[in-house]
Amino acid sequence: MNIVESGHHLKELLKIFDTELGTVDQCHTYHLCYLLCHEIVPDRLAEHIRSNKENLSFCSKELEFFGKLISERPEVLTGYSEDVTFFQNLCAWIITKLLAITVSPECRPLCAEVIRICKCIINLLTEEYATSLAKNLALELQNLQRLNHKLEYESCTFAHTFSLATMPLVVNLAEGASEELSLESVQIELDDLEPCECVQSAICMLLLECPFPPVQRDTEFAISFWMDLLDQLELADTELKLQTLRLTVKLVESDNFSSSFAGRFLIDDCLASCSWLIDSANPEQEIAIMLSRLLDSCCAMHRSFGVIFEDAKLDWIVGALQRVGDILLQENFSKLESCLKSSILQFAVSCTYCIQLYLVHEVMAERTLGDLFQHLVDALLRQDDFDTPATALLSDIVAISYHVVSQATETCCSNFALIYYPQKVYESLNNLADMSLGVDGLKICEFLITPVFKCSFEKESQNVRCVISALREEVACRLLNENSGLTLALKNVAALPAAEQTTSIVVATNIVGILFSQGISAAAKIATGVGILSLPWISLNNRMDLNLANVSRFTSLASSIVKNCDEELVISACLKNLAILQPHLCPNWRKYIFHTCLSSGQHALVKNALLHLPMLFFRLGPGNEADFSEFASLLHFGSLDVDLVKIALNSYTDCICVLSGQVTEYYGKKKFYCRICNMTFRFDFTSRYRCALSVKAIIQSAADIPSSHEDLAAFLRAVLGHIFLSEEDVVDLLEGSFFIAFHESLECRKQYSMCLGMMASLAPSDRFVTSIKEQLANLQENDASHHSNESLLHYFAELTKYDEVLNGPFAHFRSAVFHS
Repeated sequence: MNIVESGHHLKELLKIFDTELGTVDQCHTYHLCYLLCHEIVPDRLAEHIRSNKENLSFCSKELEFFGKLISERPEVLTGYSEDVTFFQNLCAWIITKLLAITVSPECRPLCAEVIRICKCIINLLTEEYATSLAKNLALELQNLQRLNHKLEYESCTFAHTFSLATMPLVVNLAEGASEELSLESVQIELDDLEPCECVQSAICMLLLECPFPPVQRDTEFAISFWMDLLDQLELADTELKLQTLRLTVKLVESDNFSSSFAGRFLIDDCLASCSWLIDSANPEQEIAIMLSRLLDSCCAMHRSFGVIFEDAKLDWIVGALQRVGDILLQENFSKLESCLKSSILQFAVSCTYCIQLYLVHEVMAERTLGDLFQHLVDALLRQDDFDTPATALLSDIVAISYHVVSQATETCCSNFALIYYPQKVYESLNNLADMSLGVDGLKICEFLITPVFKCSFEKESQNVRCVISALREEVACRLLNENSGLTLALKNVAALPAAEQTTSIVVATNIVGILFSQGISAAAKIATGVGILSLPWISLNNRMDLNLANVSRFTSLASSIVKNCDEELVISACLKNLAILQPHLCPNWRKYIFHTCLSSGQHALVKNALLHLPMLFFRLGPGNEADFSEFASLLHFGSLDVDLVKIALNSYTDCICVLSGQVTEYYGKKKFYCRICNMTFRFDFTSRYRCALSVKAIIQSAADIPSSHEDLAAFLRAVLGHIFLSEEDVVDLLEGSFFIAFHESLECRKQYSMCLGMMASLAPSDRFVTSIKEQLANLQENDASHHSNESLLHYFAELTKYDEVLNGPFAHFRSAVFHS
């Protein structure tokens, strides 16, 4: 008899679904347990599937039915007995019976359905018992892992007793009936690694669905379980390794399960798994993702794992970095998922960060540190891409090595800092003339010189500062030489495909930005650098104060390269680097380029000019208000798409703030932090300046674009906080902007309520009071939506908050409005 034709017991269970009012009684519990005892048996299922592959779908359908039965008619389990202990053990026995199916490799495709049924059962349990069950599952997983070791070295069969229930059970067909079932422990035979690992995988999958016991309840169990889990990760086949990683990630990322005591073992196994994955013929994407998440959790300062590094000895950190270098040098490293490559590098950055926390004499005692740094840099230079973690790692390595050398000339890092690293930098400069390297030569150059210019060396010894200063000067001189360096490299890439030409110009402009970050005084170098940044606009007649010594050289470059490139990428890179230059470097020319972009009418030019305009004015500083007003007058919102209008409003808002001098650069989602605009409990109008910006015209042109109103509220707040306005101007702004009060977004209305409070503070006059009363009455009368009274509460709160003169009339008016 196969499980699809299972006869009487199955038919009795099916009757439950015959009608909507199908009832469940003790008999149905008996029928279910009978099928589980006699039909859902590993050997029987495996033989059934082996005899005909199509039977797999029949088995799957049968399990689906059990799942439907338990999820839709849970009384089949809960209604048999009022004894809670009996019910809990019945659930534990069924879960045991279902998990035992997975011992047969033929049944592995049924595993997902088995776990789904088990999850339905666990959902019927109390959290306390579900947690206890999870602990028993974890103990069973440990037992199987120990059997796994024996199976690896011994040729024999083990009969393993598998049980999650804590007591034997008997189920009767009906009260008083003679038919009864003894629900006993399950015995599974293990004669090879594969069946053992099949069950281990299933248990890992189920543990993902269970609440795990907090470590503080049983530290000894937690330590033992972690060590066996890591042992399983190290020795498992691909499928079990994936399920083990999933479980490990869940535990690591949970708030109530600390694993700091196993942290360094976890990192060792994680790095070993990375190495194994690289050498795999077909690396699994999901394993790479899990390893990436695991490594990210191991990084210093992470909420769960900071303690790993707190207790780590320096020699262990150095050893971990050595292993990272070995992994980077593995042949197929470049084929890894990008997320895992990035996580491996970020982990290395966490290690170098920790090295910097040690006292310098402790670091100097690590005699192999300089050799390790060379090993890492050699490995990094073999990569195809130099992303942020790679650059951060190199910067840390350079900073550490020069800091060590700053203490004594002859140290473990002397050779790296004074010979190896400068030599690599000079090699990259020489290679710019090698046409065979193409864009890679520029990328390597950018990567290697970044630490020289971006790291801070002010606190190092005078000798080190002199070495760095000389290195910077030599690099800048060679890169900005009229007949070599970047100019020659850009000429060489003219023969490359358009995509590589684009990348070349972007990288070249980034290099110029890096060079200028430390300030360059020589006029010839300035001309060359700004000329490269100006390639998209070099054919313009009005060169203002560019003063290029050889304009034709750049005109030729512009016509041969830029015309073939991806315009937006090049435009963005050039404008970004033009914006961040120091104030004295060709300010009029830079403003002229931005002016040209904004007035061009071309989407890519306008968009990127707006995105980088705040940085331009941040660098140029206060005193450029007239230029900003002129730039803003170049755009007419009616001719722009909605996204560009929103970008423009955000750009104007940041520009208004930076010109007040109250802004600091902020490396987050928002680029600038304005002290004035982030005040919520009081307003400060001491940083206001005069500006001819056509605020009223901007507001009017944005009025017909509802999706821009949230950005408009922030813009208006910046205007009120920073630009000098007369009382008449304030009243005009109130009347011209009150349409924002009708916006559907509560957040937008809250922002606008602050604007009303600022207006009340700036213009506490009879005219303003009269006007605002009219506007609020109009809101109450015409806005019948559910949010009008809520909005009025915000508006009145802000209006009466800042000026006592307004409290009398508004308190009276507020009462009148809400009682009308």
